[in-house]
Amino acid sequence: MRKPDFICIGAPRTGTTWLFENLSTHPDIFIPGQKAINFFNVHFDNGFEWYCNHFAKTDKKICGELSPLYFGSETVLQRIHELCPDSKIIISVRDPLDRLESQVSLINSLRNHELSMQERVDENPSIMEMGLYFKNVTTAQKYFPKENIFILNFNQIADEPEVVYSEVLKFLGLPDYTPQKLNSKIGYNIKPKYPFVEMMRVRIAKLLIKWNLGKIIHAVKRSGLTDKIRSMNNSTPQKKITDTEPVKNPEKFQFASYYKDDLAQFEKEFNIQVSRYNYAELSR
Repeated sequence: MRKPDFICIGAPRTGTTWLFENLSTHPDIFIPGQKAINFFNVHFDNGFEWYCNHFAKTDKKICGELSPLYFGSETVLQRIHELCPDSKIIISVRDPLDRLESQVSLINSLRNHELSMQERVDENPSIMEMGLYFKNVTTAQKYFPKENIFILNFNQIADEPEVVYSEVLKFLGLPDYTPQKLNSKIGYNIKPKYPFVEMMRVRIAKLLIKWNLGKIIHAVKRSGLTDKIRSMNNSTPQKKITDTEPVKNPEKFQFASYYKDDLAQFEKEFNIQVSRYNYAELSR
C-alpha cells in the first residue's frame, strides 16, 4: 500500500488552502482532489487500506494530504506515527487571535448563524486550543524528529509566497517550481445567499472522498466550477486568508491572556515571529 510522504496537520485558518492549491498543481506531487480526508480523526474506523487507496492510483514522485483539523490532537499524532512513521509533517501557524477570529467567522458563515467569538468558544473550546502552538508543536516532536517537521508561517505567505513555497518544496525534497496561483489570494469565507447550496457542496465533497472519488472533485475544481458556484452564492465579499490586514474585531483581544505565555515560548523556541499584537499589553 502506498502511504503519504507528507501530511499537513493544520492548524485551521492558517494558509492551508493556499498550500493545498499550490502543491496540487506541482507535476511531481499527488494530493487527493479534496482537502481534508480527515482519516486520522473522523474516518479512522474505515481502516488504513481505505486511507491508502486515496494515494494508490498515482505514479507521481510523492503524495500527501492536508487535513487542518488534525491539529491539536495527540491521538492523531500517535496514529500517524504508528501507521506512517516516515511521513513528513507540515504545521502552519498564524497569529492566534487572528486565527481564532477567522475560524469563528468561517463557522458562522457555514452555519448561517452569527454568534460571538465567546459563544463559539463556549460551544467548542477546542477551537481556542488550536492556537496553542508551542504546546502542539512540542507534542508533535515527541513522535517525529525535528528534521521531519516543517513550520509554515502564515505572515510570510502574504509577504513572500515564492520563498515559502520554495522552502516547502525543499523540505519535501523537490526542485523549485512556480505554480500559476502562487500569488493569488486563495481561501476565503463566504456569507452564502443560499446556505443550502453551500451545505450541499460540502456534503457532496465529503461523500466523494468517502467513496474514494477525489479525482472528480479535483477535475471540478480545475474547471473553475467550484469557484464560480461559491462566488455566485456569496452575498458579501469576505477577507481572504492571505490578506495582511486582520479583520478588525476587538472582541478577539479578550483572549490574549490565554495565548500569551504559549506564544512567547513558541516564538522564542522556534525563532518564528507569529504575533501581530502586543500580547503582554493586551493581557493586563
